Amino acid sequence: MATENPKIVAYIPEQVYEQVLSLRDQWQLKSTSQVVSVILQDYFGIDPFPPYSDLREATVTQRMTAVEENVKSISTGLAEANELINHLKLEIQTLQRSATFEAQELNENTYSRKRILRIPQITPLVPHRSAELAQRLGVSKSTISVYKIREDFTEWTKTKDPQGIAWIYNSMTKQFNFLVSKET
Repeated sequence: MATENPKIVAYIPEQVYEQVLSLRDQWQLKSTSQVVSVILQDYFGIDPFPPYSDLREATVTQRMTAVEENVKSISTGLAEANELINHLKLEIQTLQRSATFEAQELNENTYSRKRILRIPQITPLVPHRSAELAQRLGVSKSTISVYKIREDFTEWTKTKDPQGIAWIYNSMTKQFNFLVSKET
């Protein structure tokens, strides 16, 4: 399309040219010449031709609309996040109430639980680890750890064992072996 406007030829850096192309696409113009004309008119304070004025207003309106949509999207996301947080708070409160109730039940049943723990379990006569021997003798694992270094450990285990078996600790294997009495 021919024009009666004077022609200017200029060589610009690549970076500036990319910005001109970006503005051409953003302002939906047909040529880089139109972009340069709008920029120069703006620089010199000359009102661009009406289509360019409308174009600049349209661009501002587009930007404002995009910002408003982003704000709306963020607000919606925040509202959803707040709903989720409130739901999680309710779940936590429910779990805390449940845990409190279970703790009260455990406290009420402490005596019977201790009695159950003290009932010795008869296990096969094979080398045992601390936890297994503790279960057999009806004591805690920590009690076994304390008593295993005492001189009277063997006699003590014999009094605790449901079959009256004596046990000895082997520090090499870190296991407890049963002692066979000479009477059998």
